[in-house]
Amino acid sequence: MTGAAGSTAVHPPVTRPSLTGIILICIWLVIFGGLIAGLLSSVTGERLGRYGPLIVSGFFTTIELVAFSILIGAVLSVAIAAGRLSQNPFFGALAYAYSYFFRVRR
Repeated sequence: MTGAAGSTAVHPPVTRPSLTGIILICIWLVIFGGLIAGLLSSVTGERLGRYGPLIVSGFFTTIELVAFSILIGAVLSVAIAAGRLSQNPFFGALAYAYSYFFRVRR
């Protein structure tokens, strides 16, 4: 237990959502619902039979690319972090230059 007995924690005040925010969320939900309804109404058995295998193939290609990108990003980030922590001035400078290059180019 921390603090004195009987003390209460101070919580930040809870703000109510604004009317403008609620209206904008409702507009986005209506737009999203319309897009989904439009997509679902255009699906027919003929189109699904013709393009279904291509869609599934594209889905798995996307999953493979995402997994490969995550793997490459993880390997790169560990290597850059090790370079930044390195006592070797060459690796430290190389990692700093890499970080600086991408930080400036955003």
